[in-house]
This record gives sequence, C-alpha cells and structure tokens, in this order.
Amino acid sequence: MVTTDLMDYEKLLKRAAKTIPKNVFEHSRFTIPSVNIYQEGKSTIVTNFKEISDRLRREPGYIIKYLLGELATRGHFKIKQGSAAFIGRFQKDTLNNLLIKFTEKFIRCTNCRRPDTHILREGRFTYLICEACGSKRSIPAP
Repeated sequence: MVTTDLMDYEKLLKRAAKTIPKNVFEHSRFTIPSVNIYQEGKSTIVTNFKEISDRLRREPGYIIKYLLGELATRGHFKIKQGSAAFIGRFQKDTLNNLLIKFTEKFIRCTNCRRPDTHILREGRFTYLICEACGSKRSIPAP
C-alpha cells in the first residue's frame, strides 16, 4: 500500500514538473553589463547602450529616461550607433552604479530575485511581472 502511494506521488510530481516553465530551473548567472564610455567635449558617450538595453530586456528609451532623471541632465539615444549621449562629464563608476540601481528597481523580482520580468502598463499604473514566479508589483514610472 505504501509503495503504491509513493509511485502515485512520483507520477504526480513528474506531471507537475512538466507544467512548470523551463526557465525556472535554469540557474544561469545574470550579470549587468559594464558601460563603455568616452568623453567628447562636455558630453559623456556610452558606446554600448544598445547592448545594455538588450541584455536588460528593456527599451533604450526607458533606461535613458531613468538615467537622465538620476543624473539631472539632458541627453539622447543615437539609434544608428546604438549609443547614448549625456550632457556633462560622468565617471564610469557613476553610470555603472546607476545601472545597478535601475536593475534592482525595474528588472529583478522582489520575491524570487530573478531577472526574468517584463513591464505591463494598465491605465495609469505600471507593473513589473515576474515570468519565473508569477508575482506582480507596481513600480514607479522611470
């Protein structure tokens, strides 16, 4: 009797494991890309901005809006070059630290700490939805 219950339990466990998304079991390490910058006059140019936005799975405009607000400056995204320009001279560490803050606020799930999230806008509210655990939390506009 006990072995039959154990076999039924194992069958149910395997069936439940098949319904869970595959990315839940992946344990790949998420790394935030480091910015590549150079100074051009009084401007700071981030040459790998498109790569950063692709790795973070966010629109470049969304990231740049946050960075411009935090740096209290003006700037723009150059689509053809895939770079971003900020008015002012900023250090690499400053921009890297802001990307870390952006990731904690707008990328990582607060429950499971996974970066597998997407942003959903419903009316005037913006939500961060985790694809791994299914949690949903409201986030401020960048």
